[in-house]
Amino acid sequence: MDKLTYQDAAKMLNMTVAALRNKVSSQGIQLTKDGNRAYFTREQIERLKPDQAADNVKIFLELSTAQADALAQFCKRERLDIFEGVAQKGTNEAELMREAVYILGKALAESGYNPR
Repeated sequence: MDKLTYQDAAKMLNMTVAALRNKVSSQGIQLTKDGNRAYFTREQIERLKPDQAADNVKIFLELSTAQADALAQFCKRERLDIFEGVAQKGTNEAELMREAVYILGKALAESGYNPR
């Protein structure tokens, strides 16, 4: 049986270790323990993979610390009227933009950029 660490599992799932820890906690996944170390099985990794048929897009970006701080502040301070000003009228585009920025803010928070 393969023993995969959090780092190995996060790499296979294309996510941060922090995001993986949150997912394990929220889904109540029981990991194999060896002393103080917790390990994933390959089956657990397969179950954690997102549905391949889902209409999701993964985006990876690299920011400076200052850029990440500033973007996290924007995500915290955004308002619907900001998006309504640039969205196509008569559509739900403003709400979709706002949802996307909310998700971006959550990802920044999981990476340690969570303004108070």
